[in-house]
Amino acid sequence: MSKPFYRIEIIINQSLRDELLQEFQTIECQYFTEIPLAYGQGRQEPKQGDGIWPETNGIFIIYGDEKTLKDLRTSIDLIKERFPHEGIKMFALKSQG
Repeated sequence: MSKPFYRIEIIINQSLRDELLQEFQTIECQYFTEIPLAYGQGRQEPKQGDGIWPETNGIFIIYGDEKTLKDLRTSIDLIKERFPHEGIKMFALKSQG
């Protein structure tokens, strides 16, 4: 039986992008897809990239094993501790295949 594999999505305020990329280097997360511009509404103000709501989000998609999932959870927790008022969320789905 093969080991579990996960699709991990991170939705992040653009102001934290460099922090996340630094964490990727620290945990040696080399392979990811970045969607650099995402609009939306979470628990805080809308992120629309316009004159009224100027902030935006980004999305990172990573496929990885249990270790990658654990390392990313730790990295996200560290970023949340350092920047408690900026938005960052991680979601993981067990992948088929």
